Amino acid sequence: MLTVGGVRSVSGVILGAAFTTVFPFLLGRYQTYNMLIFGIIFLLVLKYMPNGIAGQAQVWVSQFRQQRVKPHE
Repeated sequence: MLTVGGVRSVSGVILGAAFTTVFPFLLGRYQTYNMLIFGIIFLLVLKYMPNGIAGQAQVWVSQFRQQRVKPHE
């Protein structure tokens, strides 16, 4: 939960807990592959989002805000 959501913020912990709780229900008929799919997601988050999903969301929000603040030429 902590690794997927992010350790550095409370929202990351809540997001990780919600993801790991809801994720098996989202798979529907593929629940036999639950651990395999979760493992792949876990490895991808570790590689591409080292601060978790919440940390990456903070980066995206700050980049979006910087783009909106730039004056038009």
